[in-house]
Amino acid sequence: MNNHKSKGFTLLELMVTIVVVSIILGIGVPSFVRTFQTSRMAGATNDLIASIHLARSEAVKRRAPVTLCSSIDPFAAAPTCNLGGNFAGWIVFVDDADLNGNGQPDGNIAIDPGEVVLKVHQPFPQQITTRSNAAYASFSSNGFRRDGPVGPSVTMMLFCDSRGNVDQGGSGSAARMLMIPVTGRPQIGRVVADIDFAMAQIGGTCP
Repeated sequence: MNNHKSKGFTLLELMVTIVVVSIILGIGVPSFVRTFQTSRMAGATNDLIASIHLARSEAVKRRAPVTLCSSIDPFAAAPTCNLGGNFAGWIVFVDDADLNGNGQPDGNIAIDPGEVVLKVHQPFPQQITTRSNAAYASFSSNGFRRDGPVGPSVTMMLFCDSRGNVDQGGSGSAARMLMIPVTGRPQIGRVVADIDFAMAQIGGTCP
């Protein structure tokens, strides 16, 4: 009779394999999660910046005020601005109704009948929290930031997730801050000191 040798792992080999796989997972999974979180944060901030650029460029092109405002119902048939809180979803619209009949756009930070809605955007992912010192950004026909009758336009925003304001190495802080100076051109801050400055201006913590 022929002898057949059994092929397979020995107990020692199996244990070594399990240890190696555990080490790889222990190193790789956290790195993957951080990469995903960083990508999500960048996507959220870039979406808002793209809408700000749209509002600013349309204000110059149309020679009329254009406003980006926070909205809790951006996809409603008749969306409205939510100026009592931080940014959720948002709307970009041409704020050019002449309600008092003086021949000039009122720029009242409200979507009035006949005003053109240029863009709507869903809320930020639930994992990202935002705070700001206003809930709208409006731009005049020269592209500069303008204040409306409801109060000053936003100048600073803070974006945080569960990581808080921690240094991630090459990508800077896990959090982000956004500034809109009087010239209207948005600027992103990515270092820990930038986030600390934003928290000092807006208040609160990150997250």
